[in-house]
Amino acid sequence: MMTPVGVNDFFPEEMAEFEAVLGKLNGVFQGAGYQKVRTPSLEYYDTLAVGMGPEFSRRAVKLFDVHGEVMVLRPDHTVPIARMVATRLHNRPLPLRLSYFNSIFRTSKGWDQDIETFQAGAELLGATGPEADAEMVALCIASLKALGYTDFVVDIGHTQFAQAFSQDAHEALLNGDYVTLGQIPVRGEREVISQYPELCLMDEILSKKGLSPYVRYNKGLVKELDYYTGLIFECCVPGFSAPVGSGGRYDGLLGKFGFPCPAVGFALHLSELL
Repeated sequence: MMTPVGVNDFFPEEMAEFEAVLGKLNGVFQGAGYQKVRTPSLEYYDTLAVGMGPEFSRRAVKLFDVHGEVMVLRPDHTVPIARMVATRLHNRPLPLRLSYFNSIFRTSKGWDQDIETFQAGAELLGATGPEADAEMVALCIASLKALGYTDFVVDIGHTQFAQAFSQDAHEALLNGDYVTLGQIPVRGEREVISQYPELCLMDEILSKKGLSPYVRYNKGLVKELDYYTGLIFECCVPGFSAPVGSGGRYDGLLGKFGFPCPAVGFALHLSELL
C-alpha cells in the first residue's frame, strides 16, 4: 500500500545518515549545556491554539479523539515546549537550556512539500538581552559547522524592522515579491543596525567569538509566525532553495500559558538538510 502524500519511508542508508546528523548535533547541544526534551506528537488543539496564531492554526493537522475532542499533531516545537515549561517546569531554576530532535506536522503548501518534517533545535528560556540572543545565534552557527557546512550566512532581522511596512508590504516581503514592495530591503553588516543598540551589543559579542563572517543583517526579514517579539534569523546555505534553519525571540509566548518568561530559540530543518 502506498504511503500518504507528504510522508516518507527511511531506508537503512538514509537512517544511518539521519542518525549520524543527530549524533553530531546532540554533541553540540550537550556541549553547550542544553538538555534534551520531548513533547507529545498529539495534543489538544485548544491547549496549543493560545500560542499558535493564525498561520499554525490554519496549517495544523487536526483530528478527533474518541470523545470528540479536537486534537492536533505537533505543528512546531516552540509552542509545545512553552506549554511544557509554563505548566510543568516553572519551578526549576532559570535559565533553562533545552534541546529537541523530532518531527513536526503541517499541511503542505504545495505538491513538493512534506507534511511530516524533522527538526532539531534549542530553546533558551528565562534569559534576555544581547548575551542570550548572541548565545542562540552562535549555537546555530556551531550546529551548521558541526554538520560540515562552511559557506553559509545567518540572516538577522528584528521585529522592529517590520514596523515600517504596511500589511501589503509585509505580505510582499513574505513572498519575496520586491516588485510589489517597490524596493530591495537593505542588507549588510554592522552599519545596517547602527541605530539599534541591543543588536550592536549582540554583534560585538559575535565578533569577539570570530563569527562575524557568518552574519548579515537584513532589514527585509519578516516571519509568518506571530509569537516573535524581537530578534529573528534564518540560515541560508548555497544550493538549498529555502532556509535550512530559523529562530528568534518570543518573550510573550510563555505568558499565554500562565508563566511570563523571556525566551529565544532556533530550529534546523533536518528534512531540508538531508
